[in-house]
Amino acid sequence: RFDYAWLGNTVTIRNIVTTRAQTVTVDFDARQSRADMREDLRAALLAAAARLISEEGLGALALRRLAERVNVSTKAVYTLFGGKEGLMEALYVHAFDGIASFEPEILNIASPQRRILELLRSYRRYALARPDLYAVMFGDAAMGLSPSAESRRHAWNTTRPMRQALRECRPGM
Repeated sequence: RFDYAWLGNTVTIRNIVTTRAQTVTVDFDARQSRADMREDLRAALLAAAARLISEEGLGALALRRLAERVNVSTKAVYTLFGGKEGLMEALYVHAFDGIASFEPEILNIASPQRRILELLRSYRRYALARPDLYAVMFGDAAMGLSPSAESRRHAWNTTRPMRQALRECRPGM
């Protein structure tokens, strides 16, 4: 027996099973589920785009080909990113977000010299772990990108910890 109850954005589906006097209740939030699926699809498209660009270059990135790799229609790409330019913007920001969050504990190192060394090591580890995203940021794949001023500012802000450590080592810099 199923019992449905709507409350705001949430639909609660209660599956009442009476086995040895036990009741099982399953809560389901349809909007949250759709949002989660949308984020998963967005992440899959960004990952596939980064791989495609790093393997074959920026010229190989066609939305139809990308959609086929993820097994969705091109409509999904247009819905999530607005088109190729929006996809490239999102990929650029995503790549820099990755390097900024790769090893956040480094920011707690007191010595600026040691912090610089660990940040450089972290950048290298990120480049080795995610050559596809690193290529979007600094490699040949970045050659054809024209990120917006907002995206470039976002990328610049991800280098703030390195710039701060350098200023601490050399005041007035």
